[in-house]
Amino acid sequence: MSDDELSPYERHLLGALDDALNRLASEELVEIVPEHRAALLAELLGAAANAETPRRMIKKTVRTLVSSEHVEEIYATDDQLRDILTAAIGG
Repeated sequence: MSDDELSPYERHLLGALDDALNRLASEELVEIVPEHRAALLAELLGAAANAETPRRMIKKTVRTLVSSEHVEEIYATDDQLRDILTAAIGG
């Protein structure tokens, strides 16, 4: 997925999701294999961009993150994930 293929909204979401993943990793709340990061971001972007409402966006994104094969380990609670994603996305 190249930046040229994304709408301005999707680019904004992708940046917000990238920021959220950076925070989750820096706070050691998730482990992501570096080679899987781009695929994880694409997966999260798909979930977020297709949500019907902002609230559903956060729920779908948390669910996608928790169930993703691209995540090695999650140490955060669902509430922590929700709070960090909400802060990054602005839901």
